[in-house]
Amino acid sequence: MENIINAPQKTSRNYQLDIIKAIAISFVLIGHLETIDISAPKLQAYNFNIILKQAIIFFYFQIIFLAVASFLLVSLFLYFQKLETTGKAYFFKRIPHLTSLFLFWVTLQYVMYYLTVIWKTGLPFKQQLAQLAGTFTPSIFILDGGPRLPIVGDSVFYYFSELIFLIILASVFFAIAKNERLGTILGAAWIIASLVYFEIACFQQTHIPYNRLHSFSLYVPLAFFFFKFRDTFSKPLLFFLITGYLAFSIQDYLLRSQEMNFNIYARPSIVFGAASLFYGIKNIKSRYETKITKFLSKYSLGIFATHKYIQYFFVVLLTPIFEAYNIGKKIPIWLFRVDVRAWVITAATLAVTFLIVYMLDKTPLNKYVK
Repeated sequence: MENIINAPQKTSRNYQLDIIKAIAISFVLIGHLETIDISAPKLQAYNFNIILKQAIIFFYFQIIFLAVASFLLVSLFLYFQKLETTGKAYFFKRIPHLTSLFLFWVTLQYVMYYLTVIWKTGLPFKQQLAQLAGTFTPSIFILDGGPRLPIVGDSVFYYFSELIFLIILASVFFAIAKNERLGTILGAAWIIASLVYFEIACFQQTHIPYNRLHSFSLYVPLAFFFFKFRDTFSKPLLFFLITGYLAFSIQDYLLRSQEMNFNIYARPSIVFGAASLFYGIKNIKSRYETKITKFLSKYSLGIFATHKYIQYFFVVLLTPIFEAYNIGKKIPIWLFRVDVRAWVITAATLAVTFLIVYMLDKTPLNKYVK
């Protein structure tokens, strides 16, 4: 999401932030495409199959969900950097840009919803328009980023509206934090209060929607502190963040074992995990960047925005072929059973998605993909 997460800079490129973005978009793709689905029912020794299953669950619940929080930390970190160098004028440049991205992609989401849901009903055109109009509520349009699509699920464009709200909060907080003492006290209290709120909500089984501001607001002061102390690195702090991530991940595991529900993003484990990922990689000294890292970072916005549409296309196209040739979801390969369908759909989706965003970069629409 280059335009969202990495505003153009006159200084040398921050390779560490590129790495974080590349990792985050990889998590998004693996999570949405459900690429990893493997079991080993024949390997009963040492409970290998059970351990493998739990490892995959841990990966999806405790690692994959770090993606959005990591993107937000990078975006807010760079926003604070811009505020310091260019002043509040950048706010009036950033908000219109994010709004244009939001409107462009949410409009496409509605077009896809019409084509995949409403158009198939066969209703008269006026009734179709009435059904479509029913989805233009503040909740669906602004907070959800558009209606849910069949097969691929919810819109990902809630991210844009969340980021707009967070940018506004960040601007206010940055102004307050000019009083260093007040900013430190307010920021620390904000983070602690949010973490306590997440814990209370968890044990009281209170649902915090994944696409609402109170799931993400604490990343404003957290990103500010990372920005404020950007030139220093503390091994004890990194150790504290990793320890917190592991401790709260164990808590999540125990809650799952007791069949208790927990929130997607409003969890201390996600906060500590994203903070660990950001802080650890941000302070890597190496400036080496691979071609795949550069590609994923540069086109993270376009990949993020388009991959679900490509996934929908290939699921619809390939599922009848799988069924015609009796290709099941789980196929035995040696001692394992793997979801070959997911592998094929993932490979096709990635290839076409990467090609599309690369080609769009050569058109006037390039600002919407990088």
